Amino acid sequence: MIAAPIPSNEKERLQELRRYEILDTDAEKDLEEIVQLASAICQTPISLVSLIDENRQWFKARLGLDVPETNRDVAFCSHVLLEKDVMVVENALEDIRFADNPLVTSDPNIRFYAGAPLVTQDGFKLGTLCIIDNKPRKLTEQQKFALKTLSKQVIKHFELSLQNKKLAQLNELQNRLLSILSHDMRNPLVGIDGLLTMMTEGDISKEDFQDIMIDASGQVKIVLTLLNDMMDWAKGAGYKELNKTTFNLTDTAKKCISLVKPMAENKSLILINHIPDNFSVDADEAMVQFILRNLLTNAIKFTATGRIELSAVSKPDYWEITVTDTGTGMTKEQIGKLLNAENRYTTQGTQKEKGTGLGLLLSHEFIGKHQGTLNIKSTPGQGSAFSFTLKK
Repeated sequence: MIAAPIPSNEKERLQELRRYEILDTDAEKDLEEIVQLASAICQTPISLVSLIDENRQWFKARLGLDVPETNRDVAFCSHVLLEKDVMVVENALEDIRFADNPLVTSDPNIRFYAGAPLVTQDGFKLGTLCIIDNKPRKLTEQQKFALKTLSKQVIKHFELSLQNKKLAQLNELQNRLLSILSHDMRNPLVGIDGLLTMMTEGDISKEDFQDIMIDASGQVKIVLTLLNDMMDWAKGAGYKELNKTTFNLTDTAKKCISLVKPMAENKSLILINHIPDNFSVDADEAMVQFILRNLLTNAIKFTATGRIELSAVSKPDYWEITVTDTGTGMTKEQIGKLLNAENRYTTQGTQKEKGTGLGLLLSHEFIGKHQGTLNIKSTPGQGSAFSFTLKK
């Protein structure tokens, strides 16, 4: 058996495959009908929509085969990734690549195989639409044309499904933003309008004017903060795709620390960066910078005295970055409400700083785009530790 070589664009190919969000999803009627049609046209008992992941081939749709996946090393479809056209194996026993393949020497006893690559608009091959028989045979030109045509329909189905998911995300985002506009922004604006009305009608004395203007300024800042968070959320959560690069997290952390340093100095807090020099990660740098800045800002906001520490470790399957503070801490009940989009939990900071809670929600969504997790540990009166992971 000869395993298929890894394509030169394998990293980008896998990113494209995962962008479609179809691995390990439920069966779909449209794709099931495509494999049934492929088998009917080519007169084979087995047909599959096969997707080649890092270490396996997984079947999004299948006919005549019970197993949902196999190892990539034995997959005929892995060889198709290197082909420009339909790959046909008329008799696997006579092909040096497959003669002693366990899929040939045992169940399902493959003899004939034909696979049309599933090629995206950008030229990446995600897998195949393939047909299999347990006896040698040939494929006519008409059948080969039909297989290629049906493989294009599979890709069109993937594209349509992806667009539908994006529309659903945008609808969800619209509903969230409307909820925020109707609740969080309305109250500060009503307060400002009331103050201005009192001023124009002469209901405020000169002595009270300065104090009221300070209050009005605070209300304006709340609205501006909310607008900025909403813009970031709209840009990030609604449609932004990952732009993963390998970058120096140490340098990115230093930039974030410099941005929040004035806030920390205002409260005489110590900022400590434990991230080792030249600590590199493979992620979307803009998203990671947003997450770090948000977590550092929140840590400063809820810490009256002491320090804020930033650290990072590399694990076999992921990187873990942690922001630790010596602040007010939270109860388990408070932690449970932090990521509730419909009923966001917000409190004033130690110097009565106000926030919207949107920054943490957006950070959580960015972490999810990296197939990571956000973990929160906190003890009231002692401080909190926010850790997030980025999948390698």
